[in-house]
Amino acid sequence: MTPWVVSVGMIPEEDLELFRKIRLKIESLPDLDLGINEKGENIILSCHILARAVSNVFRIRCLDGYFCNCRHSWLATANNNIIDVYPVHAVGGPIMHSNDYSSPVRGLYRCDFTLCQLLKSDSFDRAVNVVTRKMLEPDKTHRYPLGICLGS
Repeated sequence: MTPWVVSVGMIPEEDLELFRKIRLKIESLPDLDLGINEKGENIILSCHILARAVSNVFRIRCLDGYFCNCRHSWLATANNNIIDVYPVHAVGGPIMHSNDYSSPVRGLYRCDFTLCQLLKSDSFDRAVNVVTRKMLEPDKTHRYPLGICLGS
């Protein structure tokens, strides 16, 4: 089944291919120990950490702001489509949204460039580096035989 936004060309193939690569990389990540923060608490993987790590690996823009009223981080493709690597209060992901003018999602993601200042700490940066390094490791699972088209 081809989603409507793909069939009418709202999301270009280059964005879909990038999304597929990101999705496969995230799905292959194990649970990670991200260490302890400045308060002595365990760091839990967040959208802010994962979006920055994916941004580092795939050279894609990471944006901070709000999804509805929740602080959030997501990615924007060169064509301004949204890749949400860690959707808010959801199981599953990443997901991709068209940022076409007719998309109802456009109003749900609101950038706030001051939010990133609230996230900055040594422990946050270390956690992003842990996830980035793990994503850069070769995938040794070989879950798919060579030559199989993974599709969407």
